[in-house]
Amino acid sequence: NRIQIFDSLGGFIKSFGKKGSQDGELDGPTGVAIDREGNILVSDSNNHRLLVFDTFGTQLLKKIGSFGEEHGMFNNPCGIAVDNRNGNILV
Repeated sequence: NRIQIFDSLGGFIKSFGKKGSQDGELDGPTGVAIDREGNILVSDSNNHRLLVFDTFGTQLLKKIGSFGEEHGMFNNPCGIAVDNRNGNILV
């Protein structure tokens, strides 16, 4: 229930997040992507949402979605990708 960042040689740099459902907390993160600005996007599966953190993982910038079956809602989102040409988020 956290995100860990490693350098290209596998050395630990930092981690952020903890178990929960409040802002910045995670419950079963299953996917991570980086957008054009370097922000970190996380599919927070058990909280049925996407979270967008700043480049350093120190600030939550945005929450996207909630539980449900309508447009813009999720039921355990797993994977995430960013279309770097247009900035679209694919889940």
